[in-house]
Amino acid sequence: MTIRNGRGFTIVELLVVVSIIGLLIAILLPAIARARDAALINQSKSNLRNLAAANVSYWGEFQDRQPTFNPDEWGSVPPCGDSGGCSPQNACNNWQQNYGCTSQMILGFAATGGIWGYWVNGPNCGFSVSTTCLQNACVYVPMCFDGGDAGFGSFRLPNIKAFASYLNGRYYDPVFFAPKDRINIGIAEKYFGLPDEFTYDGSNIAFSSYCWSSSAMWNPEVMGGVKPCAQGFKSPNGGSGANQRNPNSYKSPSSSQAKHPSLKTMMIEHNWLQNPPPQLANPNFAGGNESWYFNQGYNSQPVCAFFDSSIAMKGCWSAMDMDKRATRPSEQGCGLWLRDTPLGTAGYYGGQSYDFLVDTSFHILTRGGITGRDFLSEAQGG
Repeated sequence: MTIRNGRGFTIVELLVVVSIIGLLIAILLPAIARARDAALINQSKSNLRNLAAANVSYWGEFQDRQPTFNPDEWGSVPPCGDSGGCSPQNACNNWQQNYGCTSQMILGFAATGGIWGYWVNGPNCGFSVSTTCLQNACVYVPMCFDGGDAGFGSFRLPNIKAFASYLNGRYYDPVFFAPKDRINIGIAEKYFGLPDEFTYDGSNIAFSSYCWSSSAMWNPEVMGGVKPCAQGFKSPNGGSGANQRNPNSYKSPSSSQAKHPSLKTMMIEHNWLQNPPPQLANPNFAGGNESWYFNQGYNSQPVCAFFDSSIAMKGCWSAMDMDKRATRPSEQGCGLWLRDTPLGTAGYYGGQSYDFLVDTSFHILTRGGITGRDFLSEAQGG
Protein backbone atom coordinates (compact mmCIF):
# COMPACT_ATOMS: atom_id res chain seq x y z
CA MET A 1 0.00 0.00 0.00
CA THR A 2 1.30 3.46 -0.97
CA ILE A 3 1.08 6.17 1.63
CA ARG A 4 1.02 9.73 0.25
CA ASN A 5 1.80 12.87 2.12
CA GLY A 6 -1.02 15.19 1.13
CA ARG A 7 0.52 18.35 2.58
CA GLY A 8 1.05 21.16 -0.02
CA PHE A 9 2.37 24.70 0.14
CA THR A 10 0.63 27.10 2.42
CA ILE A 11 -0.47 30.52 1.18
CA VAL A 12 2.33 32.11 3.17
CA GLU A 13 4.93 29.82 1.59
CA LEU A 14 3.60 30.57 -1.91
CA LEU A 15 3.74 34.29 -1.25
CA VAL A 16 7.33 33.96 -0.06
CA VAL A 17 8.32 32.05 -3.22
CA VAL A 18 6.56 34.56 -5.47
CA SER A 19 8.21 37.42 -3.59
CA ILE A 20 11.65 35.85 -4.03
CA ILE A 21 11.04 35.30 -7.76
CA GLY A 22 9.85 38.90 -8.12
CA LEU A 23 12.92 40.15 -6.26
CA LEU A 24 15.23 38.12 -8.50
CA ILE A 25 13.51 39.48 -11.61
CA ALA A 26 13.78 43.03 -10.28
CA ILE A 27 17.51 42.49 -9.72
CA LEU A 28 18.17 40.75 -13.03
CA LEU A 29 16.15 42.91 -15.42
CA PRO A 30 18.33 46.05 -15.09
CA ALA A 31 21.44 43.89 -15.46
CA ILE A 32 19.99 42.25 -18.58
CA ALA A 33 19.05 45.68 -19.97
CA ARG A 34 22.57 46.97 -19.32
CA ALA A 35 24.10 43.91 -20.96
CA ARG A 36 21.85 44.33 -24.01
CA ASP A 37 22.69 48.04 -24.22
CA ALA A 38 26.41 47.26 -23.98
CA ALA A 39 26.05 44.70 -26.78
CA LEU A 40 24.39 47.28 -29.03
CA ILE A 41 27.12 49.81 -28.27
CA ASN A 42 29.79 47.21 -29.00
CA GLN A 43 28.15 46.52 -32.37
CA SER A 44 28.29 50.24 -33.16
CA LYS A 45 31.95 50.30 -32.13
CA SER A 46 32.57 47.35 -34.45
CA ASN A 47 30.86 49.22 -37.30
CA LEU A 48 33.09 52.24 -36.71
CA ARG A 49 36.20 50.06 -36.65
CA ASN A 50 35.24 48.74 -40.07
CA LEU A 51 34.51 52.26 -41.31
CA ALA A 52 37.85 53.50 -39.96
CA ALA A 53 39.63 50.67 -41.81
CA ALA A 54 37.75 51.62 -44.99
CA ASN A 55 38.93 55.21 -44.59
CA VAL A 56 42.53 54.02 -44.35
CA SER A 57 42.05 52.00 -47.54
CA TYR A 58 40.55 55.03 -49.24
CA TRP A 59 43.50 57.18 -48.20
CA GLY A 60 45.88 54.59 -49.60
CA GLU A 61 44.34 54.86 -53.07
CA PHE A 62 43.87 58.64 -53.14
CA GLN A 63 47.26 60.00 -52.09
CA ASP A 64 46.31 60.13 -48.41
CA ARG A 65 43.39 62.44 -49.20
CA GLN A 66 40.18 62.77 -47.22
CA PRO A 67 37.06 61.59 -49.04
CA THR A 68 36.12 64.29 -51.53
CA PHE A 69 33.28 64.37 -54.04
CA ASN A 70 33.81 67.67 -55.83
CA PRO A 71 36.72 68.56 -58.13
CA ASP A 72 39.58 70.31 -56.34
CA GLU A 73 39.36 73.19 -58.83
CA TRP A 74 35.75 74.09 -58.08
CA GLY A 75 36.99 77.19 -56.27
CA SER A 76 39.32 78.47 -58.99
CA VAL A 77 37.20 78.34 -62.17
CA PRO A 78 36.19 81.90 -63.18
CA PRO A 79 34.37 83.78 -61.79
CA CYS A 80 35.14 81.72 -58.67
CA GLY A 81 38.73 82.94 -58.99
CA ASP A 82 37.47 86.38 -58.06
CA SER A 83 36.29 87.57 -54.66
CA GLY A 84 32.72 86.34 -54.87
CA GLY A 85 30.16 84.25 -56.68
CA CYS A 86 31.52 80.90 -55.55
CA SER A 87 28.66 79.20 -53.77
CA PRO A 88 28.69 75.41 -54.32
CA GLN A 89 25.94 75.87 -56.90
CA ASN A 90 27.93 78.51 -58.81
CA ALA A 91 31.17 76.56 -58.49
CA CYS A 92 29.42 73.47 -59.89
CA ASN A 93 27.86 75.44 -62.77
CA ASN A 94 31.17 77.09 -63.65
CA TRP A 95 32.88 73.71 -63.77
CA GLN A 96 30.16 72.15 -65.92
CA GLN A 97 30.36 74.97 -68.45
CA ASN A 98 34.14 75.30 -68.63
CA TYR A 99 35.61 71.85 -67.97
CA GLY A 100 32.97 69.23 -68.64
CA CYS A 101 30.64 67.09 -66.59
CA THR A 102 31.41 66.69 -62.89
CA SER A 103 31.84 63.11 -61.66
CA GLN A 104 28.44 62.13 -60.36
CA MET A 105 27.45 61.28 -56.79
CA ILE A 106 26.28 57.69 -57.32
CA LEU A 107 24.32 55.94 -54.59
CA GLY A 108 24.40 52.57 -56.30
CA PHE A 109 23.08 50.28 -59.01
CA ALA A 110 19.71 48.58 -58.78
CA ALA A 111 19.55 44.85 -59.48
CA THR A 112 17.53 45.68 -62.60
CA GLY A 113 20.42 47.78 -63.94
CA GLY A 114 19.16 51.26 -63.07
CA ILE A 115 21.52 53.77 -61.48
CA TRP A 116 20.58 55.93 -58.52
CA GLY A 117 22.43 59.12 -57.65
CA TYR A 118 22.36 62.80 -56.72
CA TRP A 119 22.75 63.99 -60.31
CA VAL A 120 24.01 67.41 -61.41
CA ASN A 121 23.26 67.81 -65.10
CA GLY A 122 25.01 70.40 -67.23
CA PRO A 123 25.73 71.42 -70.83
CA ASN A 124 28.56 68.87 -71.22
CA CYS A 125 27.02 65.89 -69.41
CA GLY A 126 25.29 64.13 -72.30
CA PHE A 127 22.53 62.49 -70.25
CA SER A 128 18.97 63.42 -69.53
CA VAL A 129 18.03 64.07 -65.91
CA SER A 130 16.12 66.97 -64.47
CA THR A 131 18.33 67.69 -61.46
CA THR A 132 21.03 70.37 -61.70
CA CYS A 133 23.76 72.05 -59.69
CA LEU A 134 21.13 74.35 -58.24
CA GLN A 135 19.42 71.40 -56.59
CA ASN A 136 22.20 68.98 -55.67
CA ALA A 137 25.56 70.79 -55.48
CA CYS A 138 25.40 70.89 -51.67
CA VAL A 139 25.57 67.10 -51.62
CA TYR A 140 28.99 67.20 -53.32
CA VAL A 141 30.78 69.52 -50.89
CA PRO A 142 31.54 68.58 -47.25
CA MET A 143 28.74 70.84 -45.97
CA CYS A 144 26.79 73.87 -47.16
CA PHE A 145 26.81 76.87 -44.85
CA ASP A 146 24.13 78.95 -46.57
CA GLY A 147 20.74 78.55 -48.20
CA GLY A 148 18.03 75.98 -47.80
CA ASP A 149 20.53 73.10 -47.65
CA ALA A 150 22.68 74.70 -44.93
CA GLY A 151 23.92 71.99 -42.57
CA PHE A 152 23.79 69.21 -45.16
CA GLY A 153 26.57 67.82 -47.33
CA SER A 154 28.62 64.79 -48.28
CA PHE A 155 29.73 64.33 -44.65
CA ARG A 156 26.30 62.70 -44.08
CA LEU A 157 26.74 60.15 -46.91
CA PRO A 158 29.51 57.65 -46.14
CA ASN A 159 27.38 54.91 -47.73
CA ILE A 160 27.56 56.30 -51.28
CA LYS A 161 29.09 53.98 -53.86
CA ALA A 162 32.50 55.71 -54.00
CA PHE A 163 33.10 54.83 -50.33
CA ALA A 164 30.82 51.81 -49.83
CA SER A 165 33.02 50.02 -52.39
CA TYR A 166 35.66 49.76 -49.65
CA LEU A 167 33.22 47.74 -47.54
CA ASN A 168 30.42 45.55 -48.89
CA GLY A 169 29.50 47.84 -51.77
CA ARG A 170 25.93 48.53 -50.70
CA TYR A 171 24.27 51.74 -49.52
CA TYR A 172 21.89 49.82 -47.28
CA ASP A 173 24.43 47.63 -45.54
CA PRO A 174 24.11 47.07 -41.75
CA VAL A 175 27.67 48.39 -41.24
CA PHE A 176 26.36 51.91 -41.95
CA PHE A 177 23.58 51.72 -39.37
CA ALA A 178 23.98 51.70 -35.58
CA PRO A 179 21.65 49.13 -34.00
CA LYS A 180 20.28 51.74 -31.58
CA ASP A 181 19.36 54.13 -34.41
CA ARG A 182 15.73 53.04 -34.42
CA ILE A 183 14.36 55.60 -36.87
CA ASN A 184 16.94 54.97 -39.61
CA ILE A 185 17.03 51.22 -38.98
CA GLY A 186 13.25 51.20 -39.35
CA ILE A 187 13.63 52.69 -42.84
CA ALA A 188 16.73 50.77 -43.93
CA GLU A 189 16.14 47.22 -42.68
CA LYS A 190 13.64 46.35 -45.43
CA TYR A 191 16.47 46.89 -47.94
CA PHE A 192 19.16 44.87 -46.12
CA GLY A 193 18.38 41.57 -47.80
CA LEU A 194 17.89 42.90 -51.34
CA PRO A 195 20.49 42.37 -54.08
CA ASP A 196 20.50 46.05 -55.04
CA GLU A 197 23.42 48.36 -54.20
CA PHE A 198 20.69 50.97 -53.78
CA THR A 199 16.97 51.07 -54.41
CA TYR A 200 14.12 53.37 -53.57
CA ASP A 201 10.47 52.50 -53.04
CA GLY A 202 9.18 56.06 -53.11
CA SER A 203 9.15 56.55 -49.34
CA ASN A 204 11.92 57.90 -47.09
CA ILE A 205 15.66 57.51 -47.69
CA ALA A 206 17.67 56.56 -44.61
CA PHE A 207 20.95 58.34 -44.09
CA SER A 208 23.77 56.50 -42.37
CA SER A 209 23.91 56.51 -38.57
CA TYR A 210 27.51 57.68 -38.94
CA CYS A 211 28.99 60.81 -40.44
CA TRP A 212 32.42 62.12 -41.31
CA SER A 213 33.81 65.26 -39.74
CA SER A 214 32.70 67.92 -42.23
CA SER A 215 35.31 70.30 -40.80
CA ALA A 216 38.10 67.80 -41.55
CA MET A 217 36.96 67.44 -45.16
CA TRP A 218 37.39 71.15 -45.95
CA ASN A 219 40.69 72.86 -46.65
CA PRO A 220 41.82 73.86 -43.12
CA GLU A 221 41.79 77.56 -44.11
CA VAL A 222 38.00 77.40 -44.36
CA MET A 223 37.76 76.31 -40.73
CA GLY A 224 40.06 78.93 -39.25
CA GLY A 225 43.52 78.04 -40.53
CA VAL A 226 46.31 75.82 -39.29
CA LYS A 227 47.42 78.17 -36.50
CA PRO A 228 45.24 78.33 -33.39
CA CYS A 229 43.09 81.48 -33.36
CA ALA A 230 44.90 82.88 -36.40
CA GLN A 231 41.59 83.61 -38.07
CA GLY A 232 37.93 82.77 -37.95
CA PHE A 233 35.73 81.09 -40.52
CA LYS A 234 36.85 81.79 -44.09
CA SER A 235 33.88 81.24 -46.36
CA PRO A 236 34.42 79.11 -49.48
CA ASN A 237 31.70 81.26 -51.07
CA GLY A 238 33.85 84.37 -51.32
CA GLY A 239 33.71 87.71 -49.58
CA SER A 240 36.06 90.50 -48.68
CA GLY A 241 38.56 91.47 -46.02
CA ALA A 242 39.26 88.83 -43.41
CA ASN A 243 36.75 86.45 -45.00
CA GLN A 244 38.33 86.54 -48.47
CA ARG A 245 37.85 83.11 -50.00
CA ASN A 246 40.76 80.77 -50.60
CA PRO A 247 40.63 79.36 -54.18
CA ASN A 248 41.79 76.03 -52.73
CA SER A 249 38.81 75.85 -50.36
CA TYR A 250 37.30 72.87 -52.15
CA LYS A 251 40.48 70.79 -52.10
CA SER A 252 40.25 68.21 -49.34
CA PRO A 253 43.25 67.83 -47.01
CA SER A 254 45.32 64.71 -46.49
CA SER A 255 44.84 62.56 -43.41
CA SER A 256 48.47 63.18 -42.44
CA GLN A 257 47.58 66.83 -41.80
CA ALA A 258 45.88 65.72 -38.58
CA LYS A 259 48.10 67.35 -35.94
CA HIS A 260 46.27 65.61 -33.08
CA PRO A 261 45.10 62.27 -34.52
CA SER A 262 44.06 60.86 -31.14
CA LEU A 263 42.02 63.98 -30.34
CA LYS A 264 40.40 64.75 -33.72
CA THR A 265 37.27 62.78 -34.53
CA MET A 266 37.06 61.25 -38.01
CA MET A 267 33.61 59.61 -37.88
CA ILE A 268 30.97 59.48 -35.16
CA GLU A 269 27.40 58.42 -34.49
CA HIS A 270 25.47 61.32 -35.98
CA ASN A 271 22.27 60.75 -34.02
CA TRP A 272 21.68 60.88 -30.27
CA LEU A 273 21.73 57.19 -29.37
CA GLN A 274 23.13 57.00 -25.83
CA ASN A 275 20.87 58.37 -23.04
CA PRO A 276 18.29 59.74 -25.52
CA PRO A 277 14.99 61.36 -24.51
CA PRO A 278 11.81 59.24 -24.57
CA GLN A 279 10.65 60.95 -27.75
CA LEU A 280 12.69 59.42 -30.59
CA ALA A 281 11.97 62.09 -33.20
CA ASN A 282 12.94 65.72 -32.74
CA PRO A 283 9.72 67.78 -32.91
CA ASN A 284 11.78 70.87 -33.77
CA PHE A 285 12.33 69.45 -37.28
CA ALA A 286 9.60 69.53 -39.90
CA GLY A 287 8.04 66.21 -40.80
CA GLY A 288 8.23 64.61 -37.36
CA ASN A 289 10.54 61.77 -38.43
CA GLU A 290 14.01 63.25 -37.89
CA SER A 291 16.16 61.91 -35.07
CA TRP A 292 17.76 64.04 -32.39
CA TYR A 293 21.38 64.77 -33.37
CA PHE A 294 24.38 63.78 -31.27
CA ASN A 295 25.02 67.38 -30.13
CA GLN A 296 21.45 68.18 -29.08
CA GLY A 297 21.56 66.79 -25.56
CA TYR A 298 23.90 67.47 -22.66
CA ASN A 299 24.18 63.78 -21.73
CA SER A 300 24.56 62.47 -25.28
CA GLN A 301 27.58 60.17 -25.66
CA PRO A 302 28.30 59.30 -29.30
CA VAL A 303 30.71 56.54 -30.19
CA CYS A 304 33.61 58.18 -32.06
CA ALA A 305 36.38 57.00 -34.37
CA PHE A 306 39.51 59.18 -34.24
CA PHE A 307 42.15 59.79 -36.88
CA ASP A 308 44.47 57.35 -35.15
CA SER A 309 41.68 54.74 -35.66
CA SER A 310 40.98 54.53 -31.92
CA ILE A 311 37.32 54.13 -30.88
CA ALA A 312 35.80 55.76 -27.80
CA MET A 313 32.55 57.11 -26.41
CA LYS A 314 32.76 60.85 -25.83
CA GLY A 315 30.17 62.86 -23.95
CA CYS A 316 28.89 66.25 -25.08
CA TRP A 317 29.47 67.50 -21.56
CA SER A 318 33.14 66.51 -21.94
CA ALA A 319 33.42 68.35 -25.27
CA MET A 320 31.86 71.43 -23.68
CA ASP A 321 34.19 71.32 -20.71
CA MET A 322 37.27 71.08 -22.93
CA ASP A 323 35.97 73.81 -25.21
CA LYS A 324 35.79 76.12 -22.18
CA ARG A 325 39.26 75.09 -21.05
CA ALA A 326 40.60 75.87 -24.51
CA THR A 327 39.67 79.53 -24.09
CA ARG A 328 42.22 79.92 -21.30
CA PRO A 329 45.54 81.57 -22.16
CA SER A 330 47.36 78.43 -21.00
CA GLU A 331 45.68 76.52 -23.82
CA GLN A 332 44.89 77.88 -27.27
CA GLY A 333 43.15 80.97 -25.96
CA CYS A 334 40.07 80.28 -28.09
CA GLY A 335 37.37 77.66 -28.33
CA LEU A 336 37.70 74.30 -30.03
CA TRP A 337 34.90 74.95 -32.52
CA LEU A 338 33.94 77.94 -34.66
CA ARG A 339 31.00 80.10 -33.66
CA ASP A 340 31.36 82.61 -36.50
CA THR A 341 30.14 80.45 -39.39
CA PRO A 342 26.89 81.33 -41.19
CA LEU A 343 25.22 78.65 -39.05
CA GLY A 344 25.41 81.14 -36.16
CA THR A 345 26.60 81.02 -32.58
CA ALA A 346 24.35 78.03 -31.83
CA GLY A 347 26.37 76.04 -34.37
CA TYR A 348 25.17 72.86 -36.04
CA TYR A 349 21.41 72.77 -35.39
CA GLY A 350 22.01 73.95 -31.84
CA GLY A 351 18.74 75.87 -32.01
CA GLN A 352 16.87 72.55 -32.20
CA SER A 353 18.47 71.09 -29.06
CA TYR A 354 16.58 69.14 -26.42
CA ASP A 355 17.89 71.03 -23.40
CA PHE A 356 19.36 74.44 -22.63
CA LEU A 357 22.53 72.98 -21.09
CA VAL A 358 24.11 71.63 -24.27
CA ASP A 359 26.30 73.94 -26.34
CA THR A 360 28.69 72.17 -28.67
CA SER A 361 29.34 71.56 -32.36
CA PHE A 362 32.45 69.46 -31.94
CA HIS A 363 33.32 67.23 -34.90
CA ILE A 364 31.21 69.35 -37.30
CA LEU A 365 32.69 72.86 -36.85
CA THR A 366 36.10 72.04 -35.35
CA ARG A 367 38.44 75.03 -35.38
CA GLY A 368 41.23 74.37 -37.86
CA GLY A 369 39.41 71.43 -39.40
CA ILE A 370 41.66 68.40 -39.63
CA THR A 371 44.54 70.33 -38.04
CA GLY A 372 42.43 71.10 -34.95
CA ARG A 373 41.16 68.93 -32.13
CA ASP A 374 37.82 68.16 -30.57
CA PHE A 375 39.22 67.30 -27.13
CA LEU A 376 42.25 68.45 -25.16
CA SER A 377 43.07 65.04 -23.73
CA GLU A 378 42.11 61.40 -24.05
CA ALA A 379 41.50 60.92 -20.32
CA GLN A 380 38.09 62.58 -19.99
CA GLY A 381 35.98 60.27 -22.11
CA GLY A 382 32.56 60.99 -20.73
